[in-house]
Amino acid sequence: MDNGQPRPNFFIAGSPKCGTSSMHDYLGQHPEVYMSEEMKEPGFFNPDLRINTVRRAATEERYLSLFRKGVGKRRIGESSTWYMYSKVAAKLIGEWDGLTQAILMIRNPVDAAYSLHGQLLWSCNEDLMDFEEAVEAQPDRAAGKRIRTECTSPDALQYTEIFTYGPQIQRFYEALGKDRVKGIVFDDFILNTGQVYRDTLQFLGLDVEFEADFRVMNAVKPVAPGFNSFFAKRPRLRNVVHKLVPAGVQRKLIDAMPFYAKTIKRAPKVDPEVKKKLAPRFAEDVEKVSEMLGRDLTHWCQVE
Repeated sequence: MDNGQPRPNFFIAGSPKCGTSSMHDYLGQHPEVYMSEEMKEPGFFNPDLRINTVRRAATEERYLSLFRKGVGKRRIGESSTWYMYSKVAAKLIGEWDGLTQAILMIRNPVDAAYSLHGQLLWSCNEDLMDFEEAVEAQPDRAAGKRIRTECTSPDALQYTEIFTYGPQIQRFYEALGKDRVKGIVFDDFILNTGQVYRDTLQFLGLDVEFEADFRVMNAVKPVAPGFNSFFAKRPRLRNVVHKLVPAGVQRKLIDAMPFYAKTIKRAPKVDPEVKKKLAPRFAEDVEKVSEMLGRDLTHWCQVE
């Protein structure tokens, strides 16, 4: 191994749909930081998961190549949001570098699951349009049933387990030490982005006076079954487009999609009745997380 090769020394380890794309962008703007650009979520430390299998950086050589431009930067990071869910990522990260740090971002689990469902519809990993039906299909899917042919992330269909945060946070506490793990609540990040950002800079030992452009990242994408399915069936073509077309152009094409492709309207928020049914499933875990973070989050499961 070449010791001169820039290596990541902190990770935004999850969870998906909890503001990780924005934090990745904001930290990447800092002059002392390099965040992986070619691939935001290399997934190197989650070999146990069948998620983003087509694009995962599976070898150390490929993984380290993502950080070559980080020469001279104090902090080098990446944002594989499935590391929290992985049963092995925390341990592997702890073994990778004894001084590394992890940022764990969490959100109301029902809201996060609903947002992930929309993302998976977009990427053609999910084909059940009804969110509640998708949640109830979890046992079948864990057994390998009712999974569409184009799905490259079958483990991502386990919505309930993915947003059961307690065991995931505990794995990072045990692997890295509590002092090297920072938990961020999505609600705080949205309501007071600047303060949460400065707190994160302080956690990473960076200049907290730097002012980032808090632009919106990874906004909700429209669901266009025909268009999405075309690329889902051609993963190599999708990877080429993703790599060669600038992110800003991709965003404009996605925003304009309703004008050139048939899209399906999906409610921006989960149905209150569905939320009322699902919230109790997370109540025990939310209580545990509240204790772990020293922050009362039990209102997440209190649905009127």
